Amino acid sequence: MLDAQPLRWALSESGAELAFIISDYVYEKLVLRRRLTDHRSFRPVRTQVKRTPVHAWIYLPAGSPS
Repeated sequence: MLDAQPLRWALSESGAELAFIISDYVYEKLVLRRRLTDHRSFRPVRTQVKRTPVHAWIYLPAGSPS
């Protein structure tokens, strides 16, 4: 997913120096259940990885435009 077009767009449009993408599973298990970080810093995206549709979440640091 690191080469996903939505991630590249989010990073270039935000002006941030950091962005990352995680799977829906990781988001649900770690971000929502464990509250490792503020879930509002993530936004949902749909993309493809090796021709397979994927639901994922992009993180941009607080204060970065989304």
